[in-house]
Amino acid sequence: MLIERCAVCEPVTVELEPGTRRPQPAGFWRGTRFHHIVRILERRSELGTSYLRVLADRGCYDLRRVTAADPETWRSEGRWELVAELTAIPLRHRSP
Repeated sequence: MLIERCAVCEPVTVELEPGTRRPQPAGFWRGTRFHHIVRILERRSELGTSYLRVLADRGCYDLRRVTAADPETWRSEGRWELVAELTAIPLRHRSP
């Protein structure tokens, strides 16, 4: 179970895995510290925005990618933001 520990709105730089047809996020830079993404736990999309809930080597996080079009050139450009720090709470499975 994941619980939101801290809501933030902080720009981050996401690095993608090279050489794949649809590149997956490999990690992100938060300031001068690199956070390696171990697993993508959830994906969600809305118009112009996509969300990732990730398990990284330094914790769990919610990332958001916002795509906006320049009104003069109509070129779209995406930016990544860290929107929440999460706390992972392990749950015990009970046998029937």
